[in-house]
Amino acid sequence: MTVPRTHFVLVATSTSLVAVGGKHNRVALSTAERYDFTTNEWSPIAGLPNTLFSHAGCAHSNQVYVSGGCPGEDFTDEMHVFDVDRGAWQRRAPMSQVNAATLAGHFPVQPSSPGKPVRE
Repeated sequence: MTVPRTHFVLVATSTSLVAVGGKHNRVALSTAERYDFTTNEWSPIAGLPNTLFSHAGCAHSNQVYVSGGCPGEDFTDEMHVFDVDRGAWQRRAPMSQVNAATLAGHFPVQPSSPGKPVRE
């Protein structure tokens, strides 16, 4: 990675790894970057519209879904999707609860907080 990160999400797609948000030196990030399996290189991609850490993520059909997490002091119900082919983020419908969601009935996605159990 070009930016050291903690509290970030790393999602695998068919062609790459995508690192989103997190913290660097205790400062929340909105940046994202992509590791290309073919070139063995990291490169910056479009960032989130706001800072985000301790969030959840998954990939489906070459898209990266990011949900929940903490943009500041409180957890959020926001969900965003990054289209790897288009290189752009879109906001999606918010989760029904701040602490858990299911994408299309297939992907359980839960933000977690260090030291706090995640409910199923």
